[in-house]
Amino acid sequence: MAISMVHGRDCAEDSVQPTYARVTALRKAIAEKWGSIDCLALTGCNFNTPEGQHRFRQEGVRNNVCLELTRDCASLALWLVRNELDAISALADTQCELIS
Repeated sequence: MAISMVHGRDCAEDSVQPTYARVTALRKAIAEKWGSIDCLALTGCNFNTPEGQHRFRQEGVRNNVCLELTRDCASLALWLVRNELDAISALADTQCELIS
């Protein structure tokens, strides 16, 4: 949402490319580092079930997974908001070491 707030369209005629390129780079980088972008795959917790919620609390998933993952996402999103598309295109074509 932060990427779209800065690089999103102001009217229907504007290009979606500035936002889509950044979101694609974000998704790719997170998947490369963390192995997925899916919450269930990342945490092993199905938050729609009492068992998943219990596991989240009991196993410290918030501290062991979520805090670092959120930091990585925020850091990368900020970089993507601040940089131009040519830098983002170069990032998308290489392994992302920005969040390692």
